[in-house]
Amino acid sequence: MSKLTMEDIARGPTNRAPRQIVLGTAKCGKSEYAGSVPGMVIIPVKFEEGVDNLDCAKLPVCQTFEDIISSIEFIYENAEAAGFKAAALDSSSTAQALVMQRSMQIENVDSEKKLGGGFDHVHDTAKLLWSQVQDGFDALRNKYNMPTMIIGHTKVKQFNNPAGENFDRYLWDIHEKCAMQLDRWADTTIFINTKTTVTKGDDEQNRGVDLGNAIFTRNEAWHPGGGRGLYGRLPSEISYPYGKGWQAFTQAVMDVDKEEQF
Repeated sequence: MSKLTMEDIARGPTNRAPRQIVLGTAKCGKSEYAGSVPGMVIIPVKFEEGVDNLDCAKLPVCQTFEDIISSIEFIYENAEAAGFKAAALDSSSTAQALVMQRSMQIENVDSEKKLGGGFDHVHDTAKLLWSQVQDGFDALRNKYNMPTMIIGHTKVKQFNNPAGENFDRYLWDIHEKCAMQLDRWADTTIFINTKTTVTKGDDEQNRGVDLGNAIFTRNEAWHPGGGRGLYGRLPSEISYPYGKGWQAFTQAVMDVDKEEQF
């Protein structure tokens, strides 16, 4: 860093494009949410290639971790010429396999269990590799004020509640240490899921009724979420009209910002 001057001091809030984690259950509209951002370019990862129907730019499918980094570098170098205004990695769940594959190459071991010498250091190199993705997305934001997203799947795991009955909770399906690092980096983490209610039919059998998808913005007992600053003061639930998820999210942000100005 060069020597600082008085002009380098920033004061007051700064409006910057968000770094967002987009989590959700299978086929709930995560990729569609990303594809609804104007100027979006998606980086698809091997085995996560369900973006063909989205009306946005897509880069070639990444087969290796190096492909992911090369894709981010391509966006950085060609964003203005290509009209890229946002970027998303789809998805962390499949990228994690490439991260672990690259980790084994770097450490010259033939098993994930041998990474870091085993024990509690298996994911040390993986965290460093994920930090390269974070740095690349930060470079896009710093140069172009570009929203960036990492899309991820969830798994269901029972939470052992010391204060009451145990319950099931949705969790990000990558390793906890990598998930914690990425979650701390993000400005906002959302969880997309289908809302359902249970009704009793004429035959007295309970049936689930689909109420449409919703964007959950806060960390609750049964699902992940959260945000810092303005993103942490959003409504806990935002209606998700199919194909207009980003528009619904940004409208909620603007509504909260407007309310706080008065």
